[in-house]
Parts: sequence; structure tokens; C-alpha cells
Amino acid sequence: VESNTWTSQDSAGALNSNLKLPMPGYRIRSDGTVSSEGSYGYYWSGSVNGYYARNLYFYSSAVRPNYNKYRANGFSVRCLKN
Repeated sequence: VESNTWTSQDSAGALNSNLKLPMPGYRIRSDGTVSSEGSYGYYWSGSVNGYYARNLYFYSSAVRPNYNKYRANGFSVRCLKN
């Protein structure tokens, strides 16, 4: 897991990693607005199960893999070239 290589398991580790992950927040399903921009980083994984998908999120003090979030939340996607 990429986050295991971070110097710290928080937002500073995410920004200092080779991926340079920003903290984009997420889209609220009910009205489509963006919430927590600059406070949380939410990213989809490649695993999808119907309306749900796995994701990774981080905030100022921790990084956590998450499961079964609605795909309609509009989390960010980080594309990497092979």
C-alpha cells in the first residue's frame, strides 16, 4: 500500500509522498456540493461492488482505508501511467 511508504501517516505524509496527494474533499450525494475541501483527502481504489466502492482517505492526523462508500460521493481518482 502506498501509504505505508509515507514518512508519517497523516496529511503531511500524503503531500510529501511521491504521489503528492492533495486534500480535495468529497461531493455530498444529496445536493452535489463539495465538502471538507482542504481538510480531507478521499480517493477511490479500483475495487467496485455495485453502488459501493473501496477508498482511501486521510486527514490531518491519520490515513485509513475505507470500504463500501457510495460511488455517488464523487471522490477523487489518481491516475498513474504504467
